[in-house]
Amino acid sequence: MTAPLTRYVFAVTLLCGACASKPAEPKSEGHGTDSSAVSTRKSLERLSSRGQTYFGRLVETSIPEARREAPSPEDWFAVLAGSHRVFWEYLGEDRNPEDLEAFLDQFGVHGPQADFRLLFCVPNMSLPGIRLGGTPDATFEERSGISADSYTTVRLEFCRAQVNGFLKDPEKLRRYYHAILWEGGLLSAGDNLRLSTVVTRTEDALTDSAPAHKVWYVRDALVLAAATGQIERMLGAEPSATSIDWDAWRSWYNRNRSRLVFDKKSLTWRHWYLGMDTLRTKVGSHVAFPRDPFDDWRGPPAPPRDMVDEFGWRREGLGPGNLRTSMSKPVKSEVGR
Repeated sequence: MTAPLTRYVFAVTLLCGACASKPAEPKSEGHGTDSSAVSTRKSLERLSSRGQTYFGRLVETSIPEARREAPSPEDWFAVLAGSHRVFWEYLGEDRNPEDLEAFLDQFGVHGPQADFRLLFCVPNMSLPGIRLGGTPDATFEERSGISADSYTTVRLEFCRAQVNGFLKDPEKLRRYYHAILWEGGLLSAGDNLRLSTVVTRTEDALTDSAPAHKVWYVRDALVLAAATGQIERMLGAEPSATSIDWDAWRSWYNRNRSRLVFDKKSLTWRHWYLGMDTLRTKVGSHVAFPRDPFDDWRGPPAPPRDMVDEFGWRREGLGPGNLRTSMSKPVKSEVGR
């Protein structure tokens, strides 16, 4: 292993573009208080009029009323497919990186249904543990209006905007981690061996990746910090918008890894404590825990987790096994919360 770095510094050169369109007011699932309504409005005001229009269209994709109580995986697939088309239109040649950051900052503001669409409609950009390399399928340019040569640049722009949001508001990172744990492609609740594998692969990627690509793996590192309840440790005593303290977190993990167990209450790996409701799984198994993508889930029942991967394979030109970095998905067994 190479000598450790005090902090992993990451930077991404962003492309600029024009922004212009008519504003639209997206539907919000706010919590019904004046303060939440004000917060929602202020969040939307950060978006350009073009961004507001596209965000409104993205979150308005819906399941037909007659099937809302028991939607099929195909219903949810259609929802994400609609949001997918809208998002790639938004990410066309007129995109503006600052507006993209404001767009992704809507995560955690408008309720679980909006967050589900925003997060899972473009899994090849929004989820951790995915290869940065590779090329899109033959229809990508026609669907998105973005050249295949710009594909990696756009994905890095997206990730940088996402990471910036997490660094500014760790609560959004915790919410993101809950959805990642539910989806189950990177981590599996209670599987300590898989956690250890992800730690090793993330460190290798941070060490070996090009400077402009480090942000792609910083996102994975932040998920590990959330998974162990150590976000503040990784951000360091002086949080930075361009670096994380991987060594501080890694040292803590090395000291404590043998004593970590999965706590069902906090959904994190932590030291055992008296009265702790723990979850342990056999190597190679997958426990469907938590039950929903977000802890405040409301609306139609959530789709099966496999549907997200299936959507990535069919919509983003990925083949089975490529959604995660050489990490095949284990067999799953449904277990209630």
